[in-house]
Amino acid sequence: MIICQDFILINNPKTGSTYARKIIKAVYANDGSFFKRPLEVLGLSKRSLNELKHPNLMFPNRPKNQHGGYSQIPIKQKNRKILSIIRDPYDKLVSAYEYKYWLKRSPDEELIKKVQIKDLAKITLDDFILIQIAIVKKRYPDLVDLQIGSQTIQFIFMFFATPYEVLKKITENYFIEGEYKKDLGQIHFLNQTHLSEQLFEFLQMLGIQPSALEKAKSIEAINKNKNRLPIDKYPISEKAVAYVDTYERFLLLMLRDLGFEFHRPSTA
Repeated sequence: MIICQDFILINNPKTGSTYARKIIKAVYANDGSFFKRPLEVLGLSKRSLNELKHPNLMFPNRPKNQHGGYSQIPIKQKNRKILSIIRDPYDKLVSAYEYKYWLKRSPDEELIKKVQIKDLAKITLDDFILIQIAIVKKRYPDLVDLQIGSQTIQFIFMFFATPYEVLKKITENYFIEGEYKKDLGQIHFLNQTHLSEQLFEFLQMLGIQPSALEKAKSIEAINKNKNRLPIDKYPISEKAVAYVDTYERFLLLMLRDLGFEFHRPSTA
């Protein structure tokens, strides 16, 4: 989470927030007078940007990280504009799979055995879906009958005012009838597909100096997996698309209400 003098950025995982943070830091470093930074160091001027780390709401046993949610914003700063990024849920599923976390840190061996995966190096996208379902079933057994996906749960943790309370009370009607809207924070969302363009438009709207914006435009978008095909060309399976349609249906509904329509990709 980045606290700026003008707004707050909530770093939604796997949506381009690393790139957004880099742009914002560059802009604020170059915005203002020649004496701005020395005055901040001497304590004679308030810092225009502060990066905070918070406990992981979804995985409390993990170290603090930069992905603090709406509920973790300091109370005295909640009146500022709040910015974050959303991503096509079908694309985000593929991105999470291609990241292959199980090769980078020890997976839950009990869970891996339960879904009958023997070789971690050969996990398919369909296997990954079974893992996602098993993780939610283990961590949120009361939500099993609701068939709710990990992206939807993550969205609640990232952007709702009281996520733990919400997870205890949600039902199908909670989303369909729009009850969720009173729990969702007031957040301005950018679309990851057009992130660079929309981010600079937002910063320009705040009155950032044009010279600072121009310097930041030289920063290239960060692509951690350059070899991955875009979602419209990726060989996604019917099972994977059906999983998003079913388990992330509430997320798709909320995103539609926010003005973001994501269509089913063609299957392999």
